[in-house]
Amino acid sequence: MNNSIVVTAIGSDKTGFVHTLTKSITDNSGNIIESRMIMLGSEFAVIMLVEGNWHALSKIEQELKKLGQSADIQLTTRKSIRAENTEKLLPYEIDLVSLDHPGIIYKISGFLSKKDISIGEVKSKQFHAPHTGAIMFQALIQIYIPSGQSIASLREEFVQYCDEENIDGLLEPVKH
Repeated sequence: MNNSIVVTAIGSDKTGFVHTLTKSITDNSGNIIESRMIMLGSEFAVIMLVEGNWHALSKIEQELKKLGQSADIQLTTRKSIRAENTEKLLPYEIDLVSLDHPGIIYKISGFLSKKDISIGEVKSKQFHAPHTGAIMFQALIQIYIPSGQSIASLREEFVQYCDEENIDGLLEPVKH
């Protein structure tokens, strides 16, 4: 069985950033299992799940520490294991759109937490409304609902929540 670490890296967006980072992992016998990479403002952010034997992972951690210091990249690593669900969880997606204002993610994450619903991923962005130019907010949130929960009741509560918060929201099963 392979062991794993989560690697996070943030640095100025420069050509070759991803290549340099992944070369250190590959050269030290690491295997990237999952990753998310995105440019945010002028910074590039990476988060990866890397597998390998403990010796390889130790070498990767040492190499990444050197890389972070020499390339002005903030790098962190943390030991991890692959998630194994003991309870059957139903994958759903939430799509939210509203006028932008502080606290949208904070409030929706509170709603979900009270329902014992796990968040798997959040993608959010601002954009300008086509006709008015108003600053809008959109979030796509992947969630995992415990199989024992009533989806019909959850939908009702979600619709009520969205109405109270003046948010257009959809709650649908993941369609992959």
